[in-house]
Amino acid sequence: MKRLTAKGLGCEIKQAEPITKDEEQLMWTKGVLCDTDPKTLQNTLFFLIGTFFALRSGEEHRSLTFDQIRVIKGSDKEHSKLLYTSFGEKNYAGGLKH
Repeated sequence: MKRLTAKGLGCEIKQAEPITKDEEQLMWTKGVLCDTDPKTLQNTLFFLIGTFFALRSGEEHRSLTFDQIRVIKGSDKEHSKLLYTSFGEKNYAGGLKH
């Protein structure tokens, strides 16, 4: 396996391109992101939660719980906020060296 990896086989990096503000605005305009029916609302929530909480994988979305999100009341001068607390670092692989 190491020999194949050294030759560059199986080392393809999978990376998605980020969605720009213009592309996001286009999705809202075209109705891809909206709240008109349950399926598009689900997709919209998946997109927004992933964007605001920096969730990257389906596993992170599935393991999200209400205990991780708190509402912080705003004052007269600012709006209420959502506080997200993760259950660990995304790049923490575990093991003795970490």
